[in-house]
Amino acid sequence: MYRFCICLLLISFLTPAAYSRVVHLCFIRSSHLYSETFDPQKTLEKRKLSDLCDLRSIQSESTTATIVGRNPFNGAIYIADGQDIWVVKDRKARKLLSDIKDPAVSPLGDKIAFDRDLSAYVVDTASLKVVDLSDDGCEPCWSANEKMIACVPDSQTDPEQAAFAMDSKSGKIIYKSDRMVDLDNPYISPSGRYLAVICSMSRPVQGDSIWFHGKGNGGALVIDTKLFTPKQYWPGVIEDWSVDERWILWDWRTPDPNNDGSWLSEDIGLTSLDSTFSRKIDRGQDAHFSPDGNYIFYLKSQTLRKMARQPGPFRLIFSRRNSGAKNVLAKNVTSYLVY
Repeated sequence: MYRFCICLLLISFLTPAAYSRVVHLCFIRSSHLYSETFDPQKTLEKRKLSDLCDLRSIQSESTTATIVGRNPFNGAIYIADGQDIWVVKDRKARKLLSDIKDPAVSPLGDKIAFDRDLSAYVVDTASLKVVDLSDDGCEPCWSANEKMIACVPDSQTDPEQAAFAMDSKSGKIIYKSDRMVDLDNPYISPSGRYLAVICSMSRPVQGDSIWFHGKGNGGALVIDTKLFTPKQYWPGVIEDWSVDERWILWDWRTPDPNNDGSWLSEDIGLTSLDSTFSRKIDRGQDAHFSPDGNYIFYLKSQTLRKMARQPGPFRLIFSRRNSGAKNVLAKNVTSYLVY
């Protein structure tokens, strides 16, 4: 039986930028796209929402529209609905791409990496020119400077594969990890120094662990996480890094004993990279740090059902990273983006 873990792979070093404490949000509520800006340290009573677009004309009945990125220069917001990508700008929505999986919008919002037929592609959002980067790359993820894209290979043919980071223009492999089992969810840290992936371990392990692999540490640095990961849980998704790379948000899942491969609930966990601090945040999903890393945002179900990855609706909640106090920002939310 496999037990899942998170691996961090040292790949390069860049310098993270400084961030303001002011938080910008856009979110989908009742098929409308809204935006707002607020200071978490001030009262929430004076917040003002802007209705950016009515999404009822683009959202299909069988899917849930999801915000996947934003262009910080022209304000365009990218929304995934099924296998289609739409761009919202000037209160209007137009279809940009079709027949894609796992879209990843670049930090500058000028390119979108995606998976089609188990190959990784990049499209320029202005010219719509498509570049084929890799014939075996799934779940692409951008580095903050847009120079790298990380992927994991398809594990259907061989469950033991190596994650890799490649040049975002040429597709040349920059870094390749050791072979690991059932790779999933690649995530490049803000500085570009680490590549984190979910993988599984094929040998018995006492308790649950997060594994940190790197070129410079002579092997694997195993960090015990039993304090915040009970034995009946395992890491599910790497949600976010803090900008200073000291903290990781991830979720753990409670397996369903009556249905192998599924789970009953999903909980958000916070841990420091050196494992000196860890705690459970709340039951919820889709957790992200504020730009300065001092606040945590996430979605929490409005019902009492214990189901993971529900389609919603949710309450959009935020709290300080070092405090348990929670504040509800909005209700009936199905997707959001914090920047």
